[in-house]
Amino acid sequence: MSLTPFENVMMPFSRGGTPEPGSSPVISQSQLRLPEGAPPLPAGIARTSGYRTTSIDPTDVDAFLTHLDTVFHVQKPNGAWGASRLLFEDHWHFDPARDPLGVFVAVTDTQDRLIVSSVRVYNRRMHLGSPSSDAHPMGGIGDVATNLDHRGKGFAKKLMNMGDEYMRSKGYTFGVLHAAPLAAPIYASIGWRNVAMKARVMSTNLAALNVSLSTDTTLATVRTIDFESVHDLSVLKALFALTAPSIPGTFARTDDFYWQNYVAKNRDPRRVVVRLLFTQDGKDASALGVGDLVGYAICEVLVFDLSAVVTAGQEDTEKSPISVQIKEFFAGRVSTVDGAGCVSAVVPQSPKELSVTITELLRESLKRLLPSSLPDTYPCKLSITSALLPVEVIQAVDLAWILSHEKVDEPGWMFKVFNPFRVTRIGDGAEVEIANEEDLEMLLGPVGAAGAAPIGTAFPGCEGIQLGFGADVFGFFKTDAF
Repeated sequence: MSLTPFENVMMPFSRGGTPEPGSSPVISQSQLRLPEGAPPLPAGIARTSGYRTTSIDPTDVDAFLTHLDTVFHVQKPNGAWGASRLLFEDHWHFDPARDPLGVFVAVTDTQDRLIVSSVRVYNRRMHLGSPSSDAHPMGGIGDVATNLDHRGKGFAKKLMNMGDEYMRSKGYTFGVLHAAPLAAPIYASIGWRNVAMKARVMSTNLAALNVSLSTDTTLATVRTIDFESVHDLSVLKALFALTAPSIPGTFARTDDFYWQNYVAKNRDPRRVVVRLLFTQDGKDASALGVGDLVGYAICEVLVFDLSAVVTAGQEDTEKSPISVQIKEFFAGRVSTVDGAGCVSAVVPQSPKELSVTITELLRESLKRLLPSSLPDTYPCKLSITSALLPVEVIQAVDLAWILSHEKVDEPGWMFKVFNPFRVTRIGDGAEVEIANEEDLEMLLGPVGAAGAAPIGTAFPGCEGIQLGFGADVFGFFKTDAF
């Protein structure tokens, strides 16, 4: 999946055509009132003639969002549309850690004072080591966008430097961003380092998933998650807590507001998203007991891809499989229920149990995502962060519906270390000092590599699974994309 807030690759696309249904119209920017007490320009950054760089004022969020819509909501050469204002509104209003002082912009010195370039720091906490360790406060760089008519003036680098200073002032020891291929060399030139991440791509179809479920295992039900239900939310949080802290590169989620908004909602008209909950024997989340199987999955497909398949018809299906992104998937067995009937802890499922859970969830996801006009044999490519579904799990779990699978590069993840810090490494609990980007790259490397987790590291998402040489531990859940 493409992470649009980082996709400003400086290509001169022109606006035009018909906007997608549900997208917001372009509106003129409000005047930008420069905030009093805005942070000074970092050392070595000079004011560009005709422009000024600053952080935004809370009253000027609308101007910032309109700027992002202007830069990104363009029609690409293949006919697809870029991200609209709706996505950026969600990223702002649904983020409990949003901070106007962490949004840096270049504005014209004209009376209009229009925003022409931007960089935003997303305040997050990232898991890097042992699940018993605290997540590390850090910053994610996003919304890097320069208006076409104002490029080539060095705004992106200036604003990135201001973002660095902001992260240092917050005491963050490192930052992360996702770069489009054409932008990666620019980030590398100012100290950011690429860290390889892998995805697993599985070929399947709905018919294969249907066959994989025998009559004696369909005792579970799958339904849409109710994020306003304290019982549903308790299941999600317990499942997340079982696995996510053991996958370096994932963000901590401790705020219910974040779950109920950033995770639960999607107004991006380019995507169709399903969020499904699995419960054993059709139980309501409020009736779950110790030993019950639970799981959830969040999957999406691009509207543009669906439209292309429907328009082209059902010929040459082997050449045009539908790509489905498994943004996250978790499974477990209830181990603790509190006095209010909320699940407070889960333990890993057995390989056989996990087979049922993931098959049920993905079958129902495809049923809801794919057009009813397509046959059940229509090919699909399911992509998931490799760290969430290592090959050791595929070998141990009966997933006959996987017709083939491969591990592919997921490029673009880049890190920058501001100050040395220590991490308790997963697998062996060794204390590791991270002094620079190279150290961090080694820590996030595949199992058995120098500086990385050792062979035999336990996989938390399934009972009895140990990771072998070359298994991936570095992962990121696309639901948290910024």
